[in-house]
Amino acid sequence: MRKFFNILGKIFAVICAILFAATAVLALALFNLERKLFNAQTYKQALANQNFYERMPEIIGQTLASSTSLNTCDYNMIACGAGDRSPEANACFENALGADVYKEIASNQRNPTADELQRADACLKQYSLDPGSPQGGAPAYMSNLGADDWEFIISTLLPPEDLKAMTDQALDSIMSFLNNKTDSATLSLAPLKARLNGEAGVALVLKMMEAQPQCTDEQLIAMGLSILTEGEITMCNPPDEVVELIKPVIQSQLQTVSASIPDEAVLIPAPLSEESDPRGGLITVRLGMRLSPLIPLVFLLGVTLFAVRGLNDWLNWWGIPLLVSGALGSLAGLVGASAISLIVQNKMVEGMPPTMPAIVIESGNDLVSAVIRQLVKPVIWQGLALAILGLVMILIAFLQARRQAN
Repeated sequence: MRKFFNILGKIFAVICAILFAATAVLALALFNLERKLFNAQTYKQALANQNFYERMPEIIGQTLASSTSLNTCDYNMIACGAGDRSPEANACFENALGADVYKEIASNQRNPTADELQRADACLKQYSLDPGSPQGGAPAYMSNLGADDWEFIISTLLPPEDLKAMTDQALDSIMSFLNNKTDSATLSLAPLKARLNGEAGVALVLKMMEAQPQCTDEQLIAMGLSILTEGEITMCNPPDEVVELIKPVIQSQLQTVSASIPDEAVLIPAPLSEESDPRGGLITVRLGMRLSPLIPLVFLLGVTLFAVRGLNDWLNWWGIPLLVSGALGSLAGLVGASAISLIVQNKMVEGMPPTMPAIVIESGNDLVSAVIRQLVKPVIWQGLALAILGLVMILIAFLQARRQAN
């Protein structure tokens, strides 16, 4: 009978050991994800590793240069003027293409196919834009700004150190909100206002003017009037002798603009009630993730109760599950990082309009990979530590068995 119970105990111990290995890998992932996802340092480190703050002016510059140089109507007639269409016009396109397809094309996520253009042809003819009507968009002078001009403007307005300070503050504020330390998340605009009020603000306006065609006589006269009346400066490229005269006017106008900018922007408003607070369900989920290591510990306790009768038993019955779960955890972290990065990157690319510059896609992919590496790094190292611990226990048990045999 004792032999039967020993065999039965070992069977249960094996089952508990298998369940321990499986749940330990999951617990490693969940526990560390909860710890890293809601920690601002995770994202700060990823941004620093990618030299994000130094590259940001170039990324924004190429994006703005691309967006201002393209006319939607030139490559996507269905998206052309979509924001100004009447409900009847939108209904026509939805009936012709389907609501989801129309929304996708109208938001410039992709260009229409030849078949979709043919199906939408009647709607395009019936609800086409009036050629003489304005289509909105950026001011005309912005189309004269190239990527290098935009890069200079962005780096002047928000140099890397200011951009880093603002981003770090925003991340800290968001995480404080998610961790229930504050009721809202805000972004301080003080560095931006300070730059606008100083020499940097004047420099970026002059850079924008420098990119424009030379001022005509009429524009110079209008500029002279604006100097006298402190009115709006005409956006053209003035002679050098005029530049010094208009600097005080530019400074005055920038101060007015800066005064109209709030000291901080609200990123996440305070919930109106407990029912509308998105953090309510998150607290329960995070608690479950934080307590997830208790599950494999229960199975490890089961292994101990059913099979451990001495030191060697303990070393073997703990060592093997620890080695297996640790190795699987490290492998899951390594493989999972690449797989998750690829999935997220594909989703990002699908959601981006076809006109998006390559540098934005590449930088986005690099940043996603950097964040995911920060998330899985502890899983990999902790899994490796468990595997080493398990291997050491197995080796000690082996040496103890040989010593006893001798």
